[in-house]
Amino acid sequence: MDFTVNLLMSIERTGARPDVVVVAEDEQSFKELSLHPHPGLQVVKPHNISGVNIDSKNAHYLKFGTGDYNKFVNRRPKYILEFVQRGYEVFFLDADTFWFRDPFPYLEGNFDIAYYNDRFDMYNMGVAFYRPTNRTLRFLKHFALTLETQKKVIPDQNVMNTIIRSQYIPDLRIKHLNNENFPNGGFFFPFFPNMTKCREDTSTTVVFHAAWISGHKNKKKAFQTCHMWLTS
Repeated sequence: MDFTVNLLMSIERTGARPDVVVVAEDEQSFKELSLHPHPGLQVVKPHNISGVNIDSKNAHYLKFGTGDYNKFVNRRPKYILEFVQRGYEVFFLDADTFWFRDPFPYLEGNFDIAYYNDRFDMYNMGVAFYRPTNRTLRFLKHFALTLETQKKVIPDQNVMNTIIRSQYIPDLRIKHLNNENFPNGGFFFPFFPNMTKCREDTSTTVVFHAAWISGHKNKKKAFQTCHMWLTS
């Protein structure tokens, strides 16, 4: 939850005023974030969640790559789909992100979905923009259905990239968010995995995503090192 609060503070510093929806699956986060004064913030708690349930007692067991972690993150496409079906544009962010400046001028153009490349031509869905087009809806519906019906739990990001490569939606228009503007840990730290030296010039950095950095403790330390940790 501390990363969510830090993200909200970074958004407010940019002067952007988007409507922000936080999906809080555990009761403690839902109650505490519902009291947060961020302008335009709405906190929702899903009901009838299948798979692993998250609460304050077991949240620390969700380690990257484990079965429970994959079940947890695999609910993301369904949440996104619910808003896109209502006609909303959705800028989806994982909590371990930080805004340096307003990203919306960088999300203009003729496209359906925008992702940044993680590595090896793999898209990362931790920072993603979705427009409510028919192609986007078809993609998200197939994405969510594939995750719900798969026999073996495969991470949503792997499934997403497989669907894109298969050209299941052949006319899907994807905008590439470049790593200069939307860096992950591997691009933000010049000598990664050594994270003692940060990107010196952040004049072109828009949103940082702490992908490639494992564990809450390491992510928080990286944020603190680069003066991105705003909360006490």
